[in-house]
Amino acid sequence: MRIYASIKEGEKEPETGPKMSRNDNNFPSEILPFQSFDPGEFVVRTIQNDPTLQPSTKHQSMKAIENYLVTGGSATPDTIATIQAAVFRTQTLQNAIKIWQPKGEKAHTWLSYHEAEQLLEACNSRSSGKKEFEIIALRDRLAICLMMAAGLRREEGASIQFTDIIKRDKRSVLNVTGKGAKSRAVPISDRLAEANIDWQFLIDAEGLILRSLGRNKEPKDSISTTGLYNIVQKRGSMTGKPDLQPHDLRRTYAELGRRAGVPISQISKLLGHASIETTQEFLNITLDLETTISDFVPF
Repeated sequence: MRIYASIKEGEKEPETGPKMSRNDNNFPSEILPFQSFDPGEFVVRTIQNDPTLQPSTKHQSMKAIENYLVTGGSATPDTIATIQAAVFRTQTLQNAIKIWQPKGEKAHTWLSYHEAEQLLEACNSRSSGKKEFEIIALRDRLAICLMMAAGLRREEGASIQFTDIIKRDKRSVLNVTGKGAKSRAVPISDRLAEANIDWQFLIDAEGLILRSLGRNKEPKDSISTTGLYNIVQKRGSMTGKPDLQPHDLRRTYAELGRRAGVPISQISKLLGHASIETTQEFLNITLDLETTISDFVPF
């Protein structure tokens, strides 16, 4: 990152560094005339044009500068060094952190029907073996069920509301808003619908379904995706699966449905995938070239 300072009237041009053009109408591309120099814009443009920064880092840095200006900070020649120093620190940290990317194909994880039952049963006990508090047991079972018996991502589970459960004929349906603000309808079992009713009756609340619990076990207004992750990790560890992830529950939903004979096109729609190919990769299904439907169609 190169920084060029403006030359005040009466000062001599430095002997080193880039030469500024004497023609006021012909400034080098990197140098701005003093009259039009905006320090804040200069820093933002420097970040935008830095090829070593990731898009996410650029966005975070520019957002931080924007917040700094909105909250009363000012970008002037006196403060620009401080702002640039912060950008340097961000860039240095970004370059210092090396993310290890596993090679090869990760083995997909899902639970069998029996393992899924064990996971739900684990919600009734504490790690010590004592009986779990009713409100914690019901909350944890419901959280796991929304991911495992409705195929919700944990972001969707954290944002689903009681009003998103509607009745269509004799079937309860979840109205889910997923990635890219795309909506989908997910039919759920009567048992899962009743569990939501029992939970709402217990906490006597509207709005978000899943909640974190305070020290006195009182339900709060919401739960974070990290909170859902911790629930799955805790209950998974109690069944001998300490590495169980929320996404494994969503994959369990898809795999148990596939084994029960639900068409993959239906599974894809229920998961909110953009294509059937995405669902095939999700379930690690490879194309069968030995036998295909075309072999059984008259031609």
